[in-house]
Amino acid sequence: MVVIKVYNMEERYSIIAKNAPIYRKARKKEKTQILNELHEHLPTSRSYIAYLLRNTGKEVYLKGGKVVLVGKYSKELLSKRGRKKFYTKEIEKPLFEIWKSSGFVSSKHLEVYIKINWDKIYKELGHLFDTEEKIYKIRRISA
Repeated sequence: MVVIKVYNMEERYSIIAKNAPIYRKARKKEKTQILNELHEHLPTSRSYIAYLLRNTGKEVYLKGGKVVLVGKYSKELLSKRGRKKFYTKEIEKPLFEIWKSSGFVSSKHLEVYIKINWDKIYKELGHLFDTEEKIYKIRRISA
């Protein structure tokens, strides 16, 4: 049984950075051998490993004049795509209690239930809404 270590992103980039100068100076057979070894141990496609080995340390110019170093890992450089979280853990308990009081309806029906029955909900479960922010988030909920 072969045990393969699972590397995090920072470790993978450090492995690539250490092998990049060796890879650039190597002849074709040596490059193939380096690629085979890295592909065996890293959960990344062979062509992407080759790209990183060729271009690590080089500057890439992006739209808007931003310059990025290829193969440089930092949490600040990671993409921040996607929708930002609006509903946090603090909303979970009040929302579950509202859902329970509604008879476990679907999310589309729950949205309408909250809008129609807000006064009743606030009277029964008002102790769960200790901040204005929680009230705002619950009332703004959408399906």
